[in-house]
Amino acid sequence: MKQAVSLITLGVSDYERSKAFYAALGWSPALEDQETAFLQANGVVLVLWAREKLAEDSGIDDDGATWSGIALAHNVASREDVDEIVEAAHLKESPRKHRIVYQLDDAGVDKAKFVLGNVRNHIAGVGGWQNIEALELVVFGPGLKSFVTASMDPDVRRSLETLQSQGMVFGACGNTMKNFSITLEELPSGATPLPQGGVVRLMELQDRGYVYIRP
Repeated sequence: MKQAVSLITLGVSDYERSKAFYAALGWSPALEDQETAFLQANGVVLVLWAREKLAEDSGIDDDGATWSGIALAHNVASREDVDEIVEAAHLKESPRKHRIVYQLDDAGVDKAKFVLGNVRNHIAGVGGWQNIEALELVVFGPGLKSFVTASMDPDVRRSLETLQSQGMVFGACGNTMKNFSITLEELPSGATPLPQGGVVRLMELQDRGYVYIRP
C-alpha cells in the first residue's frame, strides 16, 4: 500500500462561512457540487462538507463533543485493491492463526532436511509462532526411517528438536512403526504415535481445517 492521503474531508457547520475562510487565503474550489467544495492542496484534496452529512456518511452518531468531524481517505484504483488493504489492516491488528500439517513419507536424509527447512521457512513467512495455532509433521512410510535415533543425522536431529521445542508435533505412523519394527523408544523424544495411521491422521486434520502441505 502506498503511504498517501488522497482526501481530507472537514465536516463544517457553516458551509458558506468555511468556504469564505479558505477563499480569503487565496484558495478556490477546483470543483463544487451540492454544497461540497473540493480544493487542491499540493497533491491532497481538501474537502468542505456539511458536518451532519459527513457524520451520516461515516456512520457516526455525532454528539458534537467526541468526534472531530474530520475524515481521511486513501483512494485506490479498484475494488480488489480495497479488499487487499482492508485484509492487510485486519491481519495487522488480528493476525490469522494458522493450523498446518506437513506430510513426509519419502526416504532419505536430504528429503528430511528439505521438509524441516520448509517448515522453518513457513513459520518465518507467516510472521512467527505467534501466528500459528497448531503445526504437525506427520511421517510415515520410508520417511520414518530417517528419524530412528540410532542412525539419525545430527542436523536432522537438531532441526527436529528445535521445532518440537517451539511447538511442532512430530507424529509417527503406527502402521509404519509396525511394518518396519520401529518402537516408540527408538524415535526422538516427544514423538506422538498415530495408531490410526499417518494417512488417516492427515484426513482428520484436514477435516478440522488444517492446511495440508506435502513438499
